Amino acid sequence: MNEVKFGVFGLWRGACFVGIINKYEGAVVTAVCDKSEVRRNDVKNICEKAGVLDRVSFYEDFDEFIEGDMDVVFLCNNFNEHAKYAIKALEKGKHVISECIAGATLKECVDLCRAVEKSGCKYMIAENYPFTNTRLEMARLSHEGLLGKILYADGEYNHPSSTDELKYLTP
Repeated sequence: MNEVKFGVFGLWRGACFVGIINKYEGAVVTAVCDKSEVRRNDVKNICEKAGVLDRVSFYEDFDEFIEGDMDVVFLCNNFNEHAKYAIKALEKGKHVISECIAGATLKECVDLCRAVEKSGCKYMIAENYPFTNTRLEMARLSHEGLLGKILYADGEYNHPSSTDELKYLTP
């Protein structure tokens, strides 16, 4: 089996994926990128425990990071920036996983689709919030008719974060 080399961009949300990826045979994180030195140091500890620290390059600049040794870029940065970084990665011949939404506007999504087609690389959205227990339970209740006839529904995405962290996510 060929080894798949991952680069993880955005370590506030991406640090947990570094540990997960390194648990799979044939997958290894070879590069990480975040502006925060604290987050990079936290990931150094994760990589050291996984026994892969010597294989991982650490970056604080995306343009340097994307030149690194990786097959796949795992985007875990701010959700509203995924499209522009995905396009840059695709232009470098890297496959892309977006940890959440593909783009914040329809234009970004169209540009992203065009970049995928042009690159010949794979693009995947790994959105996970629809599969959390609370959302699955609401779907079950609805499908079983226990909520009555639903004419309209709206959901809220909650980040379990402090006010300062939320301000960072949505400047």
